[in-house]
Amino acid sequence: MEHFTLALQLAQQSTGWSSPNPRVGCVIVSANGQVIGSGYTQRPGQPHAEIMALHDVANRGASPAGSTVYVTLEPCSHYGRTPPCCDALISAGVAKVVVALQDPNPLVSGKGMERLRTAGIEVELLAPDSDIARAARELNIGFVHRMQHGRPWVRLKTATSLDGRTALPNGNSLWITDATARADVQHWRARACAILTGVGTVLHDNPLLNLRLSQQPQPPQPPLFVLDSQLRTPPTARILGVPDRKVWLCASQTHQAKLTQRAAALQATGAHILWLPANTHDKPCLHALLQELGRLDINELHVEAGATLNGALLRHGHVDEILAYIAPMLLGPGQPLAALPAMTDLGTATRWQLHEARTLGNDMRLRLRPPAAAAAAASTQADSAAYAPTASLFPAPSTHGGDTPFGKKAIEAEITTLFDNWNTALQKGDPKTLVDLYDQDAILLPTVSNIPRRTHAEIEDYFEHFMARHPVCTIDLRHVQIGYNQAVVSGLYTFTFEGSDEKIRARYTYTYRWNGKEWKISSHHSSAMPEKPETNTPLIDARCSQLRAISLT
Repeated sequence: MEHFTLALQLAQQSTGWSSPNPRVGCVIVSANGQVIGSGYTQRPGQPHAEIMALHDVANRGASPAGSTVYVTLEPCSHYGRTPPCCDALISAGVAKVVVALQDPNPLVSGKGMERLRTAGIEVELLAPDSDIARAARELNIGFVHRMQHGRPWVRLKTATSLDGRTALPNGNSLWITDATARADVQHWRARACAILTGVGTVLHDNPLLNLRLSQQPQPPQPPLFVLDSQLRTPPTARILGVPDRKVWLCASQTHQAKLTQRAAALQATGAHILWLPANTHDKPCLHALLQELGRLDINELHVEAGATLNGALLRHGHVDEILAYIAPMLLGPGQPLAALPAMTDLGTATRWQLHEARTLGNDMRLRLRPPAAAAAAASTQADSAAYAPTASLFPAPSTHGGDTPFGKKAIEAEITTLFDNWNTALQKGDPKTLVDLYDQDAILLPTVSNIPRRTHAEIEDYFEHFMARHPVCTIDLRHVQIGYNQAVVSGLYTFTFEGSDEKIRARYTYTYRWNGKEWKISSHHSSAMPEKPETNTPLIDARCSQLRAISLT
């Protein structure tokens, strides 16, 4: 597969330039085995790899008729910013097209190869577990991830000492890693479609967080997103002075009315304001942010932030890869790389898998990814709901108490509110409210077995269809395990909807595992109170007017 080796090398040259389009390389080989053309995808709106390769054939004075085309991603079959590459290959009279990776975009996947076959061109798709296919996928891991999950691939960059410190207690961190490692970071910034940081980093370090490659020409500056719930970024911040770069300040919608003056002052510098739904702590919802970045066609998100934002991303399972730079020094007391809750059981800790290790000068660079089981689960969820929980159903740690990790009174209050909101939405038959509750009231919904989730609109359509047309419809929602405040929570949720508004029921079963103990909460929700509870001994009764029973055993 020497021709694919060249095609992959060409595809790498698209890095930093082709986004949001994938990085694609193409090699055209004549019938006698000679390379007569090659190319890679240019900037958005400019030619794709196949077109560049055909141009190269023409520039060499050769003919593509009867040739074999090696391309790292399925040729496009639709009109976007450019015409379909399939049509150009068909018109060129090529005899065969060998594809490393099928297009992950569900709207066009397989259609390019189908069109080529219909035109009489032989098409070969490499096995997905082949080295070439894996390399092509790895090169476009962000694009593939966004197509499948609706959000970017999140890469968290850290720079620490051997004992895991990112700075001294006084905040001094210049420099933990050496120049070679810092230069390497620039290449990862160039690869990213956007950079994310928190307002704490902006206020403390006043960084530029821009792209500073030595090579010329330099790719465009990736846009910068700053989590800043109350718009505390000063208009004089250095991040706002980088030429030819968009800066988005992500604030909480709950503060929008009182922040009009701050917003105007920041917008006057050229900054953009992105108002996001707030989580239970009145901070911008990370899940909503990632979904919005997916809608903005961000494939890879590069995170350079402090312990607070790092910890939040890790706790909520939003990190797909850790890019860890480790310097051979010991700092003792200092600042951690992530603010994470204390553990009492090592068995609940996530053991990340080593994807790559490389020496950079005197430092080490590790690329770490979540365990294979989690990655496999994420892959199987690609065609189901991508709505992960945006906030925990459970209260903040400060309200926990009693003999459970969450406290009986706190659980009672949370579940009462939850069911009240659900009941109101169900009785109104308002599918949009139900969808919003999935996101904002933390119904734990990472997978929906029989809803092919793509967009909010499609879920709303789904609700409207089954509420109106199906006499009985049951949905099973399986929640993968998550860690929360030293606990592991898992559950099975079954909702049974019947055509009449008077017969809408939902059943939830949660399992809490914490500190070697296990609790289960079962609840049965209906639009009418039953004559007697369906659980044995309710120790907690939320007294919700639509709640049959909640028991903690």
